[in-house]
Amino acid sequence: MDTSYGTDPTSPPISHPNRQRVRTAVGLVSIAFFPVSLYYLSPYVPLVGLTAEIISGAFVVFAVLFVAAGFSGRFFCGWVCPVGAFEDLLFRGSGPPRFRTRSLAIARLAIFALWVGGIAIVVARSGIPRRVEFGFMTTRGVSVVDLGGAIVLVSVLSLFALLTAIFGRRGGCRSICWIAPFMQAGFTLGRWLHVPGIEIRYHAHAPCGTCTICNDVCPMALSPRRIAAAEAKGNPLYETTECILCARCVDHCPKSNLSMHVPGWRKR
Repeated sequence: MDTSYGTDPTSPPISHPNRQRVRTAVGLVSIAFFPVSLYYLSPYVPLVGLTAEIISGAFVVFAVLFVAAGFSGRFFCGWVCPVGAFEDLLFRGSGPPRFRTRSLAIARLAIFALWVGGIAIVVARSGIPRRVEFGFMTTRGVSVVDLGGAIVLVSVLSLFALLTAIFGRRGGCRSICWIAPFMQAGFTLGRWLHVPGIEIRYHAHAPCGTCTICNDVCPMALSPRRIAAAEAKGNPLYETTECILCARCVDHCPKSNLSMHVPGWRKR
């Protein structure tokens, strides 16, 4: 039985449960701390801060995620993001996705472009930020301390729950997430600079045949085998930047044809 969240007893058997147990635990802790971290992950807070010529904590977090993605890809999305973990809890089971990721990503990029345009307009009108205030719009570093904050929190979770109900697994991540494009850009830059990074590798110890387990368990509705095989040939696909490195495909592969490679760490 799969021990990671977002699955049920009918999911394919898992070969390496400890990694998914750790991911589950980290995700649940992240959800529990979401009332603290909400405004550090908000797309609204950087805009408000910039109108007051302030670099907010959210702005700093986005910048750190962009830089870190050069090495870690979208590891944050698969292991740490509270909203992603929440969506995994909502969508239980496996199987073919309702909507493929690429079609939804177009809407996400459009939203991101509007947001970046909004930032550019605010900076042009308000001027260059003069100071950094990491706890901007929080109370002693905590995001949700009153009814207003609670309403924002519930609204965000409700929106992502609705999108997951409509689009299936991680529907919100794949359609409107404002953080993903930052990390995709950082990941692409890291590849361009030849920075060693975390990746899923394809080994083909045994013919894959018609098995589609890796596709069925992927929370991002990708084809891990096809992506990893293309990577091995030096031809990365568009979907490579959508991989959140959750390693579910690795841990479910019955033939051990996939592995999670971390530079400097030999263990699978």
